[in-house]
Amino acid sequence: MTVRARLEAANPQQAGDVPTAVREATRLARAAPSAITRETTIAHALVKSLYDDGRLDELQVAAFAQAGKFDEACMSQVAGSSPERSSAMCRSPYDGGKLPET
Repeated sequence: MTVRARLEAANPQQAGDVPTAVREATRLARAAPSAITRETTIAHALVKSLYDDGRLDELQVAAFAQAGKFDEACMSQVAGSSPERSSAMCRSPYDGGKLPET
């Protein structure tokens, strides 16, 4: 199932807004710097390993999010993609790929 289809299914009331949001996210990702950090490379390798072994599931993604692991949580959504594509789609505005404390 594509990210677009998952977003539409998760938010049926806002399904009409999904194509515009996906286009905007794609535009922003393509405009972002292409440098891949060491942390991003490690996160991609971990997620790819979990994905390849069939161990990447919703509970694992939730665990990444709860631990503030932005790169891992985001890359879980694009599992199977190249590090460059994953990095471009999961560009973090925060240093170190961690979500801010709330």
